[in-house]
Amino acid sequence: MRNNINIAKKMMKLFPQKPSIEEVDYWSGKGEKSIRSLEAYEHESLVGLERYFKIPIGEYIYGKEVLDFGCGHAGRTVRWLEKFQFKRVVGIDHSEVHLKWANTFIKKKNFSNIHLIHSAGENLQFESDTFECVLSFEVFDHVNDPQKCLEECHRVLKKNGIVVIVFTPFYSPKGAHLHFTRMPWMNVFFKEDTLIQAHNEIARELGAEYEKTYKFNSIQKEVGCPKRFGSVNGLTVKGFDEIIEMQGWEVLDKWNVPIFHHGKLIHARKELKLLSFPASMLTKVPYFDEMFTHYVSRVLQKV
Repeated sequence: MRNNINIAKKMMKLFPQKPSIEEVDYWSGKGEKSIRSLEAYEHESLVGLERYFKIPIGEYIYGKEVLDFGCGHAGRTVRWLEKFQFKRVVGIDHSEVHLKWANTFIKKKNFSNIHLIHSAGENLQFESDTFECVLSFEVFDHVNDPQKCLEECHRVLKKNGIVVIVFTPFYSPKGAHLHFTRMPWMNVFFKEDTLIQAHNEIARELGAEYEKTYKFNSIQKEVGCPKRFGSVNGLTVKGFDEIIEMQGWEVLDKWNVPIFHHGKLIHARKELKLLSFPASMLTKVPYFDEMFTHYVSRVLQKV
């Protein structure tokens, strides 16, 4: 195992990624949190929700009563409200810290039709048939129980309501959410305990603050779903589609968004977008679809 850990560390260091001091302060609870809301707001303004879907998603969600499932710091929530003119939007998140800074950001934007609630996705605090639309961006790969969360989305939707979901599958290039490397597919080539040890040793080498903030304690087992690398649940393309089929949703849009389709790197180096075509072909091939899908995007209707 020691040899595997050393190899993993060397591979991770080929494409190193060191979080900034501001990032460390943020995750350790020292930093300014509202900057996260602004970052999400600006990213949504730059990229736009529409880019993740083949159908004109704006036409499906414009003017609706919306639940933002996992709103985080609410930067995207605010931008969506501005752009799609929701009647009202309720955001839920498991983190009270996130919601504290989200409310600060909302007050700065002076919106009165956004309401934020502290809630776990597996047990939503709403009556059945409450919302016309549920939006969830980069959340389903982090929840404890994706199946239960999707059941709850179904319950709180009105008849013919839709759920709009985007998440990063586990075997995508950065699906493991490792902090110290840009090396893709590390969790494809190494066992989790090997990567956890390699990650923790790099954190120790970077210094006490990094080790304290980013150390993975172990492969965690939580109710309903194993947590891997501390924050992700291992949800795959195939696994999510099996949940959808089991629950009887009508699928309005289904797209495995390929790597190189868009992102910060693609904005900076547009020639890389040429690689999205061969990647898109691989998203249609079993097994390779898990590795070459950057985002899973689905639009589902309650029937």
